[in-house]
Amino acid sequence: MKYKGYKAVVKFNEGDDCLVGKVINIESPTAIVFDAQSVTELRTEFHAMIDFYLQTCKEKGITPKKPMSGQMTIRMSPETHASLLSTAHTQGLSANKFINQAIEQRLQS
Repeated sequence: MKYKGYKAVVKFNEGDDCLVGKVINIESPTAIVFDAQSVTELRTEFHAMIDFYLQTCKEKGITPKKPMSGQMTIRMSPETHASLLSTAHTQGLSANKFINQAIEQRLQS
């Protein structure tokens, strides 16, 4: 689910027999979580939670955490950079695709 640049993942909570959503693309000390009985209700709750979060930040004079864009700069030695490009090319991948696959594999282990 996406709304105003924020993304949420949805899981089914068997114990409570409901859908539970959690905003995933902001760094926040407290999670933004919401639940509902149907997809339509869940979407409404998601929008309401984001709107509430943004309004609360405005009222408190706090800058809201911006959604992560998915872009970041990675610094590495020239030797590592050359090795990365060579290995990615050998596998028929762009450097970006190679790095993404390596990170995803590492996060799953």
